[in-house]
Amino acid sequence: MLVVIAVVASLIVGDQRSSAADLPRFDVAARDALNAIASLLPPSDRIARGQRLYQSNCASCHGGSQGGNASDYPPRHNAVGHTWQHADCDLEQIVRNGPAPSEAGRFFAPGLQMPAFRDRLTDDEIGDVLAYIKTFWTDDQRAAQAATTARVC
Repeated sequence: MLVVIAVVASLIVGDQRSSAADLPRFDVAARDALNAIASLLPPSDRIARGQRLYQSNCASCHGGSQGGNASDYPPRHNAVGHTWQHADCDLEQIVRNGPAPSEAGRFFAPGLQMPAFRDRLTDDEIGDVLAYIKTFWTDDQRAAQAATTARVC
């Protein structure tokens, strides 16, 4: 599968290096095409990609798969936190745009508001992060969250 992605990427992007030392520059269409291909990956590959994205964008504030308690601030995304109580569409909106102003004042202290990631992560990448976060939850939490998602989204 990775070979297919590499071949497609090379066809879309082409050789845009001006010298051997330069890194290839990806335009938005190429990134979107790669993300479309990535969305077709088996769940384990999406989770692995989500883990990498979570570690580089989320873990420094939200922690990992263990530890913490329900009142931690910023909230933990693991089984002791409350993330599993929210529908996918709500979680996607929060990651994409940051918390709504009414929620920001309620959940975050001044200077600690979660930034919007819409300019840093694609919708597929946000989905990958959520897929990874769901591995932190118990089976019952995943089932309850799926039911909430089906009802709300």
